[in-house]
Amino acid sequence: MINMKKNDGWLNALFSLVFIATPALIIFYFFLPSWSGFERVSYGTIWGIAIGFIFYVILLSVILIRFEILSIESLNFNIPISIVLVIILVSYPLALWATAIFVIIGILLAFPVNMLVNKYKESKIKQKK
Repeated sequence: MINMKKNDGWLNALFSLVFIATPALIIFYFFLPSWSGFERVSYGTIWGIAIGFIFYVILLSVILIRFEILSIESLNFNIPISIVLVIILVSYPLALWATAIFVIIGILLAFPVNMLVNKYKESKIKQKK
């Protein structure tokens, strides 16, 4: 059964820092020419890394939700944060203003994720009653 209780925000913040932000910073350092100073990989490889990063975050979140370490509400924060980090990663050759526009679009994509998570929670609560 998936944990429906509300957990502390510090656990979500710790998860995001350790398992989302830290790997993203490592990826930025080793694969982005603007951070490391020289071109190391192709743009196609950057896209592959970005897609893999999204799957990594979703899979890890689902596993920790399944083992009741995180609550389902953590998806409201983890998936949008990872989407924004991936947008920053794949938009590195663009101008700063274009990257900012794509980040804003990524933030707006968070609304459907939040709505799906909330509908899932509501359906589980109704099943319990």
